[in-house]
Amino acid sequence: MGSLVIEGLLLAVLVTFKSPRSVRGGAIVLGGLAAVLAVGTYLYLNSGHVSARMQSMLRPDQGTRTEVGDRVAVSRTALSIFGGNPWLGVGFGCFEYAFPGYATFATGMHWTHAHNDYAEALAEAGVPAGLLMLVALVIFVRLGFRHLEDRLRHESGWIQVGATVACVGLLCHSFLDFNLRVAANAAWFVVCLAVATHARSGPGVARKTSHRNRAERARESAA
Repeated sequence: MGSLVIEGLLLAVLVTFKSPRSVRGGAIVLGGLAAVLAVGTYLYLNSGHVSARMQSMLRPDQGTRTEVGDRVAVSRTALSIFGGNPWLGVGFGCFEYAFPGYATFATGMHWTHAHNDYAEALAEAGVPAGLLMLVALVIFVRLGFRHLEDRLRHESGWIQVGATVACVGLLCHSFLDFNLRVAANAAWFVVCLAVATHARSGPGVARKTSHRNRAERARESAA
């Protein structure tokens, strides 16, 4: 739910400040209608279980505090594993075997993952994984958020922005879960990432292409 809220806020900011004025008003109205429709559908289909779960998050009891606290503690343990094996980690898929030797809190559960993709990657692959993640995040930000004004003038550009927002949601969710360790989630993330970072022909590229085509036609005529 937190990731969904982040996605909604990010999309609202991009539409408000980056979309052309000619489509901004309509986009805001359609977005508002979509939000109302989504809430209405939820209220109509809700059986009560989800509402009870959300209320428990707003009024944390001991069970909820334990669940969130354990996840944070496991993430800290993953960072401790990284601290003990900084250069190459303990090996991919070996977190669950290294965890008991570094755990500093009592738990009756068998933790196969750290519930934090970033901390687990550092624990299993060390500094190289950290550098790769950092480079990948920088590339994603540069490619996913480039030419937003131009993208939001075209239908395909709106799809790209939606894919960018979806990637941000998954990346945020990965701080408290192991999304990218689930094959279906990882595959869907790759699809969204490919759509979000696909190069579009911006105005500058179009002008260069036009000049190049004219030059080629001129050479062919001269020949």
